[in-house]
Amino acid sequence: MKFRKTWLVGIVVAVVIGIAALVLGGGQPVQVVEAQQGTFSQVVEETGYVQVVEEQQIQATQAARVSQLLLEAGDQVHNGQLLMILTNPELEAEIASVQSQLAQVESQLEQAQLQLVSLQAQLNQARNDMDRKKALLDAGALSEAEYQAAQLVLTQTESQLAQQESGAAALAKQVKDYQVMLDTLFTKRAELEVKSSVDGILLDLLVKKGQVVTPGMLLAQVGAGEELEVKIDLLSDEIRQVQVGQKATISSPVLGE
Repeated sequence: MKFRKTWLVGIVVAVVIGIAALVLGGGQPVQVVEAQQGTFSQVVEETGYVQVVEEQQIQATQAARVSQLLLEAGDQVHNGQLLMILTNPELEAEIASVQSQLAQVESQLEQAQLQLVSLQAQLNQARNDMDRKKALLDAGALSEAEYQAAQLVLTQTESQLAQQESGAAALAKQVKDYQVMLDTLFTKRAELEVKSSVDGILLDLLVKKGQVVTPGMLLAQVGAGEELEVKIDLLSDEIRQVQVGQKATISSPVLGE
């Protein structure tokens, strides 16, 4: 890259040159040229490299292995496009385990809910029986012992129903907890499908098929948009010769220059 700086030079040298020629040349005639205004160019030339203005760096979120690379560096990519697929056997095993436990708890909850329906029916029957026997007791057609027995059945049924409701609530909480765990695991599974979140160009793939990656490892770089910039490093004495807004000339073999 070259920066050109224009200087306006005006020099009056005719008299000086004439005198010097007479003194040094022993009176020999010399040619005198009138000074004119011209352009003086000072060039700063350095090697730079082209880069995108905005860049997305894609990192691994978990320990996994690269299973498939679907694109190559230089390919055009779109927002949401799949770049590579990772695998995590430990994650899949954990998902299978949680799914199995969830299925068991859901089955237990279903049985508990059926038992609740049965106990509720028994409780309704015990209450009706209690009301009927209370009427018989008041009419003198039922002994106190028989009434107390009916009251005991009602109390026991109410206690059983309360215990069953508590157990069903605990099972329902377990189901919810397992579902939250599964949602988290499914989110981690989705992260194994590495996608671009921007439209742009795949600048670099930093992993190979079969490679093991760890959390935070850089997987790929995507240049967002189509804007490019050239970055160069200038020496300290060159910086003074360059100003913001100056024109620059870019040359490169790929440009035929």
